[in-house]
Amino acid sequence: MFAICVVSLSWLCWFSTAFIFHQLDDYSSEYLGKDILDKYGLVLFKQPVFVIVAYDENGNVRWENFFGLMVMSSLLGNQYGIMIYCAIVMSMKMQTKLSVLSEKLQKVHRQFYHVLILQITTPTLTLFLPVFALYFVPYLNIEISFPTGTILCTFALYPALDLLIMVYIASYYNQALKGIL
Repeated sequence: MFAICVVSLSWLCWFSTAFIFHQLDDYSSEYLGKDILDKYGLVLFKQPVFVIVAYDENGNVRWENFFGLMVMSSLLGNQYGIMIYCAIVMSMKMQTKLSVLSEKLQKVHRQFYHVLILQITTPTLTLFLPVFALYFVPYLNIEISFPTGTILCTFALYPALDLLIMVYIASYYNQALKGIL
C-alpha cells in the first residue's frame, strides 16, 4: 500500500508540475511555432504540448520552466533512489537466503538478480538519460532542434537490449540459443 501511495503522489506531483509550469504560453508559441510548422507541418497551439523554453526574449532564465524541470528531476531522482535502495537491500537479504540453497539454485538466483539490475539500468541509459539531456541542453545555451538521429536511435535500442540481457546472462537461455545456432 505504501508503494502505491508513493507512486500515486509522484504521479500527481509530476502531472501538477507539467500542468502548472510547462504550459504553452504566448512567448513559447511564438518561439517554437514556426519551427514546428516548418519541420513537421503542425500548428503548435492545436497540439498537446509540454514546453520547456529556457530563456525569454531578453536572455533571462524562464524560472517557471526551470523550477518545473527541477521538480520533475527530483521526482525522478527519488524514484531511482528508491530503486537503488531496494536493490541493495535485496542483495543483502539474498546473500543470507541463498546460503541454504544448492549451488545450482544459487547460480540461477544470482543470474536473475543481475538481469534485474541490468534491466533497470538499460532504460535509464537508452530512454531517460537522452530525454533529460534534451531538457537540460538549452540551459547550456546550445541551440538545438528536436533530433531525429542519435537520440531517437537510443529509444529503439531498448527493446532489443532488454532481450539480449536476458539471453546473455541467464545461462540456460544462453545455452539454448547456442544449441539452436
